[in-house]
Formats: sequence, C-alpha cells, structure tokens
Amino acid sequence: MGNTNPSRSGTTGDLGTVSNDDPWSLLPVGPRRQLAQAAASEFGKRGYHATTTRDIAECVGMSPAGMYVHYASKADLLFTIARVGHQSAFDAMHLSIEGISAPKERVRSMVRAFTRWHAMHHVLARVLQYELRALEPAHYKVIAAIRRKTEQFAADELRQLVPDESRIAMCTIAVLSLGIDTARWYSIGKSPSPEELGECYADLVLRMLRR
Repeated sequence: MGNTNPSRSGTTGDLGTVSNDDPWSLLPVGPRRQLAQAAASEFGKRGYHATTTRDIAECVGMSPAGMYVHYASKADLLFTIARVGHQSAFDAMHLSIEGISAPKERVRSMVRAFTRWHAMHHVLARVLQYELRALEPAHYKVIAAIRRKTEQFAADELRQLVPDESRIAMCTIAVLSLGIDTARWYSIGKSPSPEELGECYADLVLRMLRR
C-alpha cells in the first residue's frame, strides 16, 4: 500500500512539541494519537509480531480498514511510536538543563530527567528497546540517528566532569543504561516514584564519577 497521504507520512518533521510530560502530545489530538497509544500498549503486552492491526484498531473502536486512513501499515505505526518515544526522551534531557550553568548540576538534572522519563513511560520505553529490530531498515536509520544524538548530548555533558577523554564513551553507556534499564523492571505503585528514582540515580552517577 503506497504512502502518499502527508498525514500518514513517516518523516520526522510531522512531530509537534512535547507538553506536560506527555510524549503523545508530539502527535495531534485525534485518531493518529489514539492509534499510536493503542499500538504501544498492545506491542507492550503481545510484542510487535504477535499484534495484529485488528487488535490495535479494536482498541479505539475502529475497523482495520479504518486504521489505514491514518497509518499506511503496522510498520508505520511502530515507526511513529519509536520517533515519539525517542524524541520525547531526548527532549526531556535537553529541557532539563536549560538555565543551569554548573556542570555538576547539569549532569544531575540530565540523569534525573532521563531516568524519570523511563520510569513514567516504562511501557512505551520497553517497546522502544524490545522492538527496535522490528523496524524497517529505512525507519531504523532515522531512529538510530536520534539515538546517536542522545548519546552525543549525554557525552558532551559528561565530558565536563570526566577529564579522561578515553573514558567518555564507556561513562556515557553506563549512565544512559541506568535510565533505560529502569523500563525493564519498573512498575507503578510497586516501585519508588519516578521522581525518587531520578534523584537516586542522579546521586549514584555523581558518586560513580566521584563528584
């Protein structure tokens, strides 16, 4: 099925701006957002390959045929979810350090925000990690670019606290992995709050860096 409808475009330029800590606010209110949210939930429960377009469409009271008005395919839905999640996580980090000049406090705020995001949106975050390889090759390239941007951003901030350039890459992996892995085990109501976890991990990172 061809993707000639701009509203179903897979480009990165059709995302809006995050508001109120809600990743889905990157998508316009309406069926596209509802379908993406439903798909993320179903992919989180069943996995991408075991989820059908009927499963997704029925969640929002729509027929599978009706879904294709808004998304060209299930793969297009996964791509949209991946873009929303990765861009939202990056934005959370980026916005968290605005107005902060001290390197130590910038890193603290960055780690806190990244960890908090993965706890608050743990179902979405699991889909981002577990279904990454299910993306079509062209889609994967776009998401890989956002991931590289995130890694570079974190590395640039950590570089202010880590004088040994040879350690920057490994420190970046370690710091980001702490936040990302939160999504694997986090459960609302049975875990520390996202805010508490963010504070804890920020302290751990600064101790790890001996700051």
